[in-house]
Amino acid sequence: MPSVKKQKQPSLSLVWKTILAVGFATALASGAIVLFGQFSLNQNYQQERSRVHRFYRQAFQGILEGIKNDRVDIGWLIPAFIDDKTSPQNALEVIDHFIDNNWFKIEVESDIESAFLFSTDGKLIASWGNTPYQGQFSEWLDYVITHESPFDNILCEERCVHFHATPFLHHGSFIGVFIFGIDLADTVLKMRDLTGSGISILTLPHEFTNPKKELLSIPPWQANIVALTDSERNIGLLNAFSRQYPDGIPDHPKIFKFENRTYEIIPFPFNGNNNTVLLIIEDISRGLDEIKKATALYAINGLLSLLLSGGVLLLLLIGPTQKLKRLIALLPLIAKKQYDLVAKLLLHSKKHSFFKDEIDVLESASHQLISTLKQLDDEVNLRTQRLSEQALELQIEKNFIDNILNSAQVIIMTVDSVGRIKSVNQYAQYLLQYTEAELLNTDFVEFIPTEEHRGMIESSITQLLDKHNNTFQYECPIYSVDGAQLYISWFLSPLVLKELGIDADPEVLIVGLDLTDRRKSEKQLTWLAEHDPLTGLYNRRKFEKEFEHAINMANRYHHHGGTVLYNFTL
Repeated sequence: MPSVKKQKQPSLSLVWKTILAVGFATALASGAIVLFGQFSLNQNYQQERSRVHRFYRQAFQGILEGIKNDRVDIGWLIPAFIDDKTSPQNALEVIDHFIDNNWFKIEVESDIESAFLFSTDGKLIASWGNTPYQGQFSEWLDYVITHESPFDNILCEERCVHFHATPFLHHGSFIGVFIFGIDLADTVLKMRDLTGSGISILTLPHEFTNPKKELLSIPPWQANIVALTDSERNIGLLNAFSRQYPDGIPDHPKIFKFENRTYEIIPFPFNGNNNTVLLIIEDISRGLDEIKKATALYAINGLLSLLLSGGVLLLLLIGPTQKLKRLIALLPLIAKKQYDLVAKLLLHSKKHSFFKDEIDVLESASHQLISTLKQLDDEVNLRTQRLSEQALELQIEKNFIDNILNSAQVIIMTVDSVGRIKSVNQYAQYLLQYTEAELLNTDFVEFIPTEEHRGMIESSITQLLDKHNNTFQYECPIYSVDGAQLYISWFLSPLVLKELGIDADPEVLIVGLDLTDRRKSEKQLTWLAEHDPLTGLYNRRKFEKEFEHAINMANRYHHHGGTVLYNFTL
């Protein structure tokens, strides 16, 4: 038979298993720290960006409010120069004449770059400055005339102008509407100085747009650029940004990468005019790089922790594991029961540590184990010897009992609770002419010829097993293999093995005594007592007995007549 080569199973030192396990745990912890740190950094960065957005929005609104607050509201000042005696019809002409004479001074001192005077029916009376009237104030005029309250709005063409429409009174009567505009060019400069980022003002064309010069535009958004700082760089950035987000000017901040830099585009619509938006183009690459550097620092710290923990574990475990290896190497010697050699090697390798650890305890326990194993081995050898002697005695007793059972001229067998034969002696095999294999596990009552005897035997087995303390004796015929009828006297008694400490089901011991020859002798003696051995007929005593029985039966049943022939020979 060809030999099968045993495949060598790969092994890994306990030190490296421990280092790998701790390294894996450290790697998981470091990874969790890196992820948590990155998450915290991102959250902090997002919160910081939200704070910056709020600051920019407040600054933008503050600049617009500052422009409003810094203007000189000539809508209320000019009527003060009108003589009280002037009629309402002539008041508008007086105001027109006054502004014409003072427009240069008003434009310089108030930063107002254009002004318009309308009557209460919306008719233009006069205009001053650089902004032509093309009907763009129609809705504002309707609102001011209807509600007699001011109105503000922003219009952007070549530049963005903040217009303020206000009604004015004369002698308590509403006589006209004055609209003046302030250029918002300073807004871009102030926002640039405040944010340090690129600033752009975009506007969507309207029906009154008629710029004198061609403006830069963003085709995907169909928007014109009214103002743009650092135009050479930012125009390309806005065009690339609009191609990535072509649906229109964004209404919330967007992150965008351009030329290996990361920018955040922050939109702020002008108050009252959603068609005009101020965009802050802020380079946030530095902040994101700092987050990446911080994340990398977390990862490096985790890697260093992993290496440091692995090195410390290696230094701590190398000594104890060497002791453990030496103890493991002694196990084959223990298996071979070379206890003296093991004790000698343990004593030779024993080194006292300043601080005891589990390995030292294991080494001390090994000494005790060797002593105990040696003592137990001696006891086992002694007990094995005793058991061998007892087994020999039991074998002799068993052979003796087997000889008794097999030499006894009686049938001896055991049956279980349902009547199956479990054991049988040689005499039963000889008498019944069945082999042991044919008898075992066969129902005992199958050898009983009549149903009456079978029922009696079965009920007796049940009663014996239930009561455990009775003996049953019964006589009945049985047939052998060749059909010979044997008359057996059966003795049944229970075998309760559990009472002897044997965990087995109860059985019934059946002993059968062959009475066939005795039965034949009894029948022969009875026949000789009643018959003449020569003729085989009834003798005188038997005849008289039978005759008396016949007369009694005739008298009983009233039978009459009969012939008696009697031949008596002396």
